[in-house]
Amino acid sequence: MGRRKKVDSENIKNKKIKAVNNLENREGEILMCDVDVAMLSERLPPPPTFHNTHHQAVRMPRNGWPATLRYYNEKLGSTLDIDAFKKLAQNEAEKEKSQEENRERRRIATYKFLSKIKEISEKEIGKVVVRTRKLQVNSKAHVPESITEAAYIMQTAQVCYDEATRKGKPRSAWKENIESKISKLVLSKYLLEKARKQEKLSTS
Repeated sequence: MGRRKKVDSENIKNKKIKAVNNLENREGEILMCDVDVAMLSERLPPPPTFHNTHHQAVRMPRNGWPATLRYYNEKLGSTLDIDAFKKLAQNEAEKEKSQEENRERRRIATYKFLSKIKEISEKEIGKVVVRTRKLQVNSKAHVPESITEAAYIMQTAQVCYDEATRKGKPRSAWKENIESKISKLVLSKYLLEKARKQEKLSTS
């Protein structure tokens, strides 16, 4: 009984080795498989993309990088080496991780923003707004009833504050300076020409 069980296990092992050899021969490679059946994991095609493999598992399985690289080069017709392929896979994984973090950050920011808007909209703005003395008449005549009206009031206050506190820049006198320099040069030219004429008259 034990001998028969051993023979059956050897037959199964031989069938698997033969199947691997046939697979290699169909791909144009003549390789005889006389190694252990554990090499089957290297012969099998990897998952659809190396990115999913990296994302789902913390570490690449044993002999996973060479098998994945061979499959990648065959499908895309490239000639990447193992180091460049690992770097490419790492860059893709980091890129997706960064994109996922950005999406999560935007979702959190959007949620906080909408929560704040909801919180403000649930309040009665007309009762919580405090008016100064100069706007007392307007506050009694027209109490803001929406966020838009309150925003207009705050924007107007900001514009008035900016105009009141803005420091005026002194007017640049570059144009006057240039005109003054030009007039001095013209006068110097005129005096020089006049001196030359007088010198010619005196020599003649």
